[in-house]
Amino acid sequence: MPELDVARVLNAVPGCYLILSPDLTVLAVTDAYLRATLRKREQILGQHLFAVFPDSPNEPNARGEANLRAAFERAIATRRADTMAVQRYDVRGADGRLEERHWSTVNTPVLDSDGAVACIIHAVEDVTDHVRARAHLRELSIPVVTVREGVLLLPLVGSIDAQRAEQMTETLLMRVEKDGARGLILDIAGVPSVDTHVAEVLVAAAAAARLLGAVTVLTGMTPSAAKTLVHLGVDMTSLHTRATLTEGIDLALALAARR
Repeated sequence: MPELDVARVLNAVPGCYLILSPDLTVLAVTDAYLRATLRKREQILGQHLFAVFPDSPNEPNARGEANLRAAFERAIATRRADTMAVQRYDVRGADGRLEERHWSTVNTPVLDSDGAVACIIHAVEDVTDHVRARAHLRELSIPVVTVREGVLLLPLVGSIDAQRAEQMTETLLMRVEKDGARGLILDIAGVPSVDTHVAEVLVAAAAAARLLGAVTVLTGMTPSAAKTLVHLGVDMTSLHTRATLTEGIDLALALAARR
C-alpha cells in the first residue's frame, strides 16, 4: 500500500483551515481557505498571519486583527477551543481592492505530549451572504427614508421590544454613518404605547446619533403619551420635539443646515 501523502490530504480537506504555530506563523493551509481568502499558497506559508491579513489602512476603527489576536491568546492560555463572534475582516482581491467579508471563526489549540500548545487549528467560515441577508431584512422591517440629502426619517410602527430596539438603533446608526446625515427624524405616530422603555430607546438612539454628528427631532408624540412621560419623570429634554411630521421635517432641515 503506498504511503499516505498527509500534506496532500490536508490541502484537500473540504473546509477553510489554517495550521498556525503558537507565534501565528502559517504552517499549512487548505485549498478551500485559499479560495475563500483569494490567496495563493506561496503567499501564505511561512508568513505571520497578520502580515498576510492586516487590518485595512482605510478603516481606522477596524478591530479585526485585535479581536483575532485576543482570541488566539485565549485559546493558548486556556488550552481550549475559542469560538469568536462573527467578525468583519475584509480581504484584498486580485485587483488590489478590499472586498467585504464576514467570518465565523474557531481557534483550536493542539497540545503536545507535555501539554504545551504545539499549534493552533484556525477554522473559518465565510458568512458574508448571511450577514448581508440579515442586514437587508432589518432594512425592510425598519425602513430609513432619505427626506433630503443629509436628513433621514425613521417612521416607527408597532410595539418596540428589546430586540427591535437593538435592530432599530443598529440600522439607524449605520445609515447615519453611511449617508453622513446631519439631521434625523424619529416619528412615533405609529407606536401604540410610549412608556419608559420606549422613551429610553429614543433618547439612547438620539444620543448615539449625536455622537455621529446628527441632531434628532421627535415627531408624532400624542398628548396622552406626553402626559404619561411627564408622570413617569422621563427626561426627554435632549430631543427636539414637534407635534407633526411636517413640522419635524422643517425643523430637522433647519437644524441640519446649521451643522
